[in-house]
Amino acid sequence: MKKILILSAGMFAVAGIVTAQTNTFPLTGNVGIGTLAPASALQVVGTTRMGSATSYAGVDANGNLQFTGGSAYKVPGNTYAFQYATNTNYGLFFNSTNLSIDYKTGASSTVWTVGVTTGYGNLSGKLGIGIAPTAASKKLEVSAGDIRMSLPSTSTDSNTVLEFVNNRTGALDWKFENYNNPAFDPGSLYVEFANDNFASDANLSIAAYWDSGYAVGGTDYGIRYWVLGNMYADAYYQASDSKLKKNINDFNGGLKIINQLQPKTYYYNADKYNALGLNKNLNYGFLAQDLEKVVPEMVTTQKALVSKDANGRHYEDVKLVSNMTLIPILTKAVQEQQAQIDELKTMVEKLTQSLAAVTGTQDNAVASVNVSSATLGQNIPNPLNGSTNIRYSIPSGASTAQMVITDNTGKTIKQIQLSKTTAGTINIDASSLSSGTYNYSLIVDGKLVDSKKMVVAK
Repeated sequence: MKKILILSAGMFAVAGIVTAQTNTFPLTGNVGIGTLAPASALQVVGTTRMGSATSYAGVDANGNLQFTGGSAYKVPGNTYAFQYATNTNYGLFFNSTNLSIDYKTGASSTVWTVGVTTGYGNLSGKLGIGIAPTAASKKLEVSAGDIRMSLPSTSTDSNTVLEFVNNRTGALDWKFENYNNPAFDPGSLYVEFANDNFASDANLSIAAYWDSGYAVGGTDYGIRYWVLGNMYADAYYQASDSKLKKNINDFNGGLKIINQLQPKTYYYNADKYNALGLNKNLNYGFLAQDLEKVVPEMVTTQKALVSKDANGRHYEDVKLVSNMTLIPILTKAVQEQQAQIDELKTMVEKLTQSLAAVTGTQDNAVASVNVSSATLGQNIPNPLNGSTNIRYSIPSGASTAQMVITDNTGKTIKQIQLSKTTAGTINIDASSLSSGTYNYSLIVDGKLVDSKKMVVAK
């Protein structure tokens, strides 16, 4: 009988809920599941599930919220997903206007945002990787680690670019670009000024570094560092310690090499080879092809980026010259030339003494003439092919003056008597002379005044 009464009471209670769904049970107080002393309107001690059998939100016995199946934590647009309990301006905000997730510090202040459709991110503060940013930190600081920018494996041009932009104007100031061409270039870093892409005079400060060089037939011709245009340095040093060298030998024949060189004047074809930063001035120098015949060690060949146009970048083999190699050659040539001059002076002194003894010109009156005021000019043109002019001056009161021309062996080629006037110009016809270096000397009253070099080039 007692069981029947309980069942009847339960049925009446269910019927009441069905007929009056707006009623609250209980009308007052808290409801507890798993506890007899609920602390809130509804308290469940244990786990809970809300949803369907396969998709539901759940809370475990420790209060952790989790979603299963197709369920998710959803918020309406332009609403905080999470807020700091004591300051509701701090939190994670879903921005449905910009379709982004924002980290806010105020109602209208976003410190970090990530676009949900674009993936674009914007950080208004400072980012530290391996280091905590401070007020003195830069926008990005990396500590105790490397920075890597991965390169796409299918591209050979414009692989990775790091740009520096003028924030006020939006103009590109500098660009660092990695380039890789498996055909010959194992990897280069181009440093570019402005956005000319190595194709205008603005690239005078561009440099390129080839990290492994260009090797052909097992020989490395790589130029490790390029400056495309003019470069300034207060000093330039090369490795020269004797312990770094081997097979050291004395060098002779500098003058012979110098006499074979063919100096030129020229202009660079800067418009055609626009990626090399070539100047547009008149230049003095040598042709690599000419130097290669005389001093092949001074010339190397490098595959280089020579031009850039709408069709892309163009590379060619270019001959380059190590002009520093000329310094020891010139030094030796000067030493050899000076030895010839000293020998010539000795021969001329002997010649003048002989002339003085024969002519009797070296008397007291002549000896009293001060020949230190006599001068001998450099012949023009020099080198020459044909004739050349030489200016000279002799002191007043001189009795005799001669111009003596000798070859490199000291043999007298010509001896010309000069006017006793204080200044004059003599024309030397060298058309009959073979190519080479000759010496000419001014002798006044049996005394050598000066000697100079004259180069005949045919």
